[in-house]
Amino acid sequence: MTIKWVLHWQPNAGTTVNSQILNEVSQCVESINGVKEGRWKATLTFYKPIIREQAPTAEFPRDFLGITLPEQPNKYYFVIRGQKIVLEAEQTIQAIMEKLQSYKTRVALNFEGFQYQLGDFQLRVGKVVPMQSESLRGIVMEMEYLPLSSLDKSRKILEEFFDIWQEALSKRSLPGHFLHIEPNFTEFGLSDGYTSQHTAVQYATIMAQLIATAQAVQAVRFAPKVPQRKVQVPVVPKTEKIETVIDEDAQAKDLLRRFNEASVKVKPKSEKKAATAQVAFGYGGGSTFIKSYGAPKNGIGTDSCEELLDEEEFGEAAKNLTYDEDSTKAASELGLMEENPEASMFFLQLPAKLPIVKQSPKSEGPQTARSADPADKSCSLDDLPAGFMGKMLVYKSGAVKLKLGDTIYDVSAGSNCIFAQDVVAINAEEKHCCSVGELGKRVIITPDVDSLLDRMSDLE
Repeated sequence: MTIKWVLHWQPNAGTTVNSQILNEVSQCVESINGVKEGRWKATLTFYKPIIREQAPTAEFPRDFLGITLPEQPNKYYFVIRGQKIVLEAEQTIQAIMEKLQSYKTRVALNFEGFQYQLGDFQLRVGKVVPMQSESLRGIVMEMEYLPLSSLDKSRKILEEFFDIWQEALSKRSLPGHFLHIEPNFTEFGLSDGYTSQHTAVQYATIMAQLIATAQAVQAVRFAPKVPQRKVQVPVVPKTEKIETVIDEDAQAKDLLRRFNEASVKVKPKSEKKAATAQVAFGYGGGSTFIKSYGAPKNGIGTDSCEELLDEEEFGEAAKNLTYDEDSTKAASELGLMEENPEASMFFLQLPAKLPIVKQSPKSEGPQTARSADPADKSCSLDDLPAGFMGKMLVYKSGAVKLKLGDTIYDVSAGSNCIFAQDVVAINAEEKHCCSVGELGKRVIITPDVDSLLDRMSDLE
């Protein structure tokens, strides 16, 4: 049989245990090369007697504890703290107690967590929770030394290891520390050779410490607050100031003198030339270069700049300018030039009115479309039927077109998505929400004027 110390977490004054402390303790064990081996669990039950009128109270213990340990799954241990008695019985004793109905369960706790191997030591870190709840009541730790089973011979080794553990845990600045209280095993009739009965007595001691800690926290929480006494400030009598009457002529001369002195000290302000301002466009803008404004360079004046701009935009040179659609590489900006195995989603920014002829359910053939009212040659997005709407055409030149029905639209890249955006479908009636996918790019859709003119000529 190995030797074991059972420790419990003692929080600082004004603090309580929480799951964050438990996680920090487990991470600290792994930081000192502790290897996780699995889970462990022990139970502790606090029994109270069911006293009947004909039975004398002296024949029954006032209370006792029942403990199950993972190393002895077929055994059940009783600890009667009042009479300093520890007993070992078979696991079937619990069924016998239920049939006798002499005692009832007052409190049942689970001690459960993970087991770690660290050389010749085994460490078990677990939480203390009620059997029918997940409310954290405390944190325990079993520190087991495998080579020895003598309490006296192994005490120094366990103390040195406990100091090393406390030093490693203190670096995390947690609000509390682990505490080891070694019971007087000789009072329970136990020898120097360690057994599972020693472990049961240690768990009974921890149970008493947990109850004392909980009562102390509850007493501080619900203690009546002493009203603070207000310190009486002595009243100091006010002293009235005696105003001296000054001659009005002397006061006017003094003000005039101060004004003249202040006007002499004031220096004329020198106008500073404004520095050249730089304007940059951030996220979402269409331009990514810096524009400079300020004094003209290379001796070119404002009038000459205006003449050059007028000649370039409105002169003879403007007549020969042609718009090259290939200059806009929408496909490369939207990532459509390469094959992407993953599905992508775009946010389409459509015009308020779409130049699509609405087909009524009763209309048949092109004759109805020609006789339609011109006001019906446009519609909104809500007027379109649900389902497949169109397809996107990607050209080798880098241009991108969108075909909705018989109408062609020009596609250009919009502002980049600078944060994570998801598209969801919401059913307000059934209160359901479903994620469709992540939004990758924004796309701006404008009608292709040449395609619209060709359609109008066909209608005529």
